[in-house]
Amino acid sequence: MPVKYHIDHERRTVFAKCDGKLTPGELFRYQRDIWSMPELAGYDEFVEIIATDMVVPSSVGLDLRGLAELAASSDAREDAKLALVAQDDLAFGLARMYKLYRKLEARGTRQVEVFRSRQEAMDWLGVRGDVPV
Repeated sequence: MPVKYHIDHERRTVFAKCDGKLTPGELFRYQRDIWSMPELAGYDEFVEIIATDMVVPSSVGLDLRGLAELAASSDAREDAKLALVAQDDLAFGLARMYKLYRKLEARGTRQVEVFRSRQEAMDWLGVRGDVPV
């Protein structure tokens, strides 16, 4: 599965790693599956994008906007955070585009930042320890 995740209830954080052949459908599935769980409301999220085989359709802007709309509909707290980590230039650019769409979404309350390194993202989230995915 291109999106692997681990729910850490103690740290109130969902850790995810996108790897392999990543499609918009996989991202939407992850978003629906994870954030439809009521017990995760208000959790922070750490997403590392490693996808070496990213499938970037010509409609990528619309896909990212739709994903941002879906994600914003499940936001629960203003102080919840989403840290996106992408070292690859393409993934980093797409993550920044997603951040912009999240910012434009009126229902969205989650703070979103994009990072090049795991450590920067972990520091921003205030999470200590290893990334479990």
